[in-house]
This record gives sequence, C-alpha cells and structure tokens, in this order.
Amino acid sequence: MVDWIPTLKHYPHFDKPIRPKDIEKLVCDPDAVARNSFYPFMRFEEKWQPFRDKQGGKPDKKVRELRFASRRDAYIYSYYRHILREPYEAALAARGLGDNVIAYRKLTTSEGKGKSNIDFALDAFNVIRGYGNAAVVTLDISKFFESIDHELLRQKWCGLLGVAELPLDHAAVFRAITRYAIVDRDAAYERLGYLTWQAKGSSRIPVYKTGFKDMPRQLCTNADFREKICGKGGAVASLIETNKNHFGIPQGSPISDMLANLYLIDFDSALKAYVDAIDGAFFRYSDDIIIVIPGGETEALAARDFAMAEIQKHGPQIVIKSKKTSVLKYSPAPGGQAFERLHGEQGRNGLEYLGFRYDGRAAYLRDATLSRLYRKVTRSIRAEARALVRRYSGKDQAYIESQFDAPKFMQRYGRVEEFDPTASYDTWTFWTYAKRAIETFGPLGRPISGQLKNYGRIVRTRMAHEIANALANK
Repeated sequence: MVDWIPTLKHYPHFDKPIRPKDIEKLVCDPDAVARNSFYPFMRFEEKWQPFRDKQGGKPDKKVRELRFASRRDAYIYSYYRHILREPYEAALAARGLGDNVIAYRKLTTSEGKGKSNIDFALDAFNVIRGYGNAAVVTLDISKFFESIDHELLRQKWCGLLGVAELPLDHAAVFRAITRYAIVDRDAAYERLGYLTWQAKGSSRIPVYKTGFKDMPRQLCTNADFREKICGKGGAVASLIETNKNHFGIPQGSPISDMLANLYLIDFDSALKAYVDAIDGAFFRYSDDIIIVIPGGETEALAARDFAMAEIQKHGPQIVIKSKKTSVLKYSPAPGGQAFERLHGEQGRNGLEYLGFRYDGRAAYLRDATLSRLYRKVTRSIRAEARALVRRYSGKDQAYIESQFDAPKFMQRYGRVEEFDPTASYDTWTFWTYAKRAIETFGPLGRPISGQLKNYGRIVRTRMAHEIANALANK
C-alpha cells in the first residue's frame, strides 16, 4: 500500500460507515475497485447576496453548487488521487511547471511552511514589483470543472500512467467521475422523511425534522435506496440525475482537483514556453490565470490573445470569462508603482488576485472578502443576541451587552473560504487569516491593519442593535 491515510468521513449519505481496516482492504484491491458500484453524489446549493459596490447597482445572487460523494466512494477517489499525485508531480518537474501550477498541491515556503493563497498572492505581487514596468493579464475559465472534455481527460490520464488504455480499476474511477450521478440532497431528505417544506410568501423553505447531529450516518437501507431514491418498482420517480454529456466532472470529489490540474498540463506547458521566451511569468490557480510580462499594452494583448487561443485547444466547452479578463499596466512611481487599467471590467483599484488587491504601492484585502466577513458576522451576531436575550431574561440591554465577550467572538469567528483548501488550513478563522496576511506581506500589507481597525467597533455596534431588536420582539 502506498503511504496514504484516509480522512474518515462521518457525514450522512447512502452507504454504511466503513472501518479503517476495511477502507484499506477496499482501496488497495484493484479488482474490488473495478467492481465497485458507485453511489450518486449528493448535491446542495450555497447562495448569497454580494454587497452592492460603489460603481453599480445590486449584483445578482451568487450560487455555488456543492457535491459530495458517499464515504466508500470518497475513499476510493482519495486513494486514486494519491496514486496519480507522484507521476503528476514528476510530469510538472520534467516540464519546469513546479512554480506555475499552484492550486491543490502541497507547496512550501523557503522556511518549510505550507503555502496558502496569501503566499501565492505575494509571489505574484513581487514578480510585478520586480519588473518595474510590467503588463499583467488576468484570465478566468468559465465553469472549469463542468467543461472538462472526457476523451481529452482520458488521454491525459493514460499518458500520465504511460498506458494505451486505462487499467480496469482506473477505468472504473474514470467512468464514475465522468458519467457521474447526482441526487439533490433536499429531495432525498424529503423522500426519506427527514424534511418537509413550509410556505414563505410566494416561495417555500425547507424545514428539517431531524437535525444534522441526529441524522443517521446511513440515511436509508439499501432496499429503501433502490425503492425511494432509484424509483425501483415504479411507486415513485427516480431522483437520480446522470451526466449524459461528454464533458464535465463534479467539483467537490477528492480526485476532481487533481484531474482538473492534469487536464491543463499541455496548456500550462504552452503558456510557459510563451512567457519564458519574453522573460515573463505566469501562475495558474485552478481556473484563475495571471500572466506577468515586461512591457506594456502591446505585449499584454499579445499574451492575452495567445492564452485565449491556446485554451480553445482543450475542449469545445472551455471558455474564458470575458467579464473577468483584464489587462493592467504597472510602471515605476514614487513609493512603488503606479497602475493603469487598460482593458476589462475588473481592476479599477488594482490587480485582484486570490483574495487580495495590489495597487502598486501596497496590498489590501479585497472589498469582497471584507463584505463576506461582515455579512457572516451579522448573521452570527443575530443568533448570539437572541441567545443572550433568552439566557438573561428580564435583564435590561446594558446588562445583556456586558455579557457579550466581543474579543472571544472576534478571535473564533469566521472560516475563510479562499485559502488553499487543504486540511492544514481548515481550522483558520478570518482573524487568523488576516494576521497571517499582515505578517506574510510585511510592509507591503500594512494597510490590511487599517482595513480591520473598525472590526471591533462594528461587532459591538451590531450586537447592540441586534440585542435591541431581540428585546423588542420578545
């Protein structure tokens, strides 16, 4: 067995929990993997309303579709990701791409610490600063995971293994991840009796009869799965949706990130050859691409057009988002650099990259990052205020406010979504993130402290407001 330790899964799904020794027995047996009947992924949506910016009206709601595999399947995906990691890293090294492809990999700083998006953003800003006169192109692939061509992916997978056809176990994993099936989580919960719906105006909201902590780890028996989810017997319609397209893999499986990186390895090589020839640099963080080259508008537009033409060779569904394509120019100026936005809708206040903004003189947290923080803070404070009012029933507002531990709240609050999504960063709070950014960026990141100077005041002010509302509505 290769050096691989599974992260045990405890969330509710259709399969039974599996013991660690049985996990090892399963994933290390190619015949068992080849025979495995993969369950559908569970799907749910995360929705939020971005804050209104100064230049425009209220933006459209954002929707992120999340999918997660059954425990048994997730262990297989994770193990086969591990199998592919070593030859993929070797391929990157052979092509000189180790510093260019930065997402979903275990990269370290010169001190041996694991890199996060903070370090990757600083690397890019330092490259721009090093050129003095620099042209910067940012590109974003639209719906990257959903656009991956299956046949091209199969060819890349075979090439990585050095085979003409995938072995039966790898072929089974390939089929499961390309011809994947999905069941909507709330529809499954309703069908199994864990959820009902409540009218709210012209829409309806889900009401869970069973809380997440009390939800059984195996949602139903195999017989109920076949009858109530698959629709066997014809009493109810099947809830299973199968990807019948020749493109697309589910974002969220333990192997999808590796496959997405592998899929673009030839694009990465072509772009590297291009920028190397003009003494430039590029970084790709999954679907976010940044190109930095010496020169100005002419050089930048040529690099942009090359990248956009090259990406079209990687499947008919792969498209660069025009709204997220920008061309910026940086030039020497007192105190650092000045920047100019030459093309595109983004970059009015400087380069935005991996949760940060660089205006030529300093680095900042993106406005969207702060907006997301304060939106989540407001929701959390509202719930905490109601709990305090219930706990101290009969007390006045001043007393209840005195019981709110603001420093503790601020220290523990808010997991940040924009780091490298590996286990070592899973427990970071926003405050940990901000402190790490200030330390990592050094003098360049000094304004981040200023951006957060009102955090404590905002927390206390909003808590007072929510306590007053809770008291008024008792």
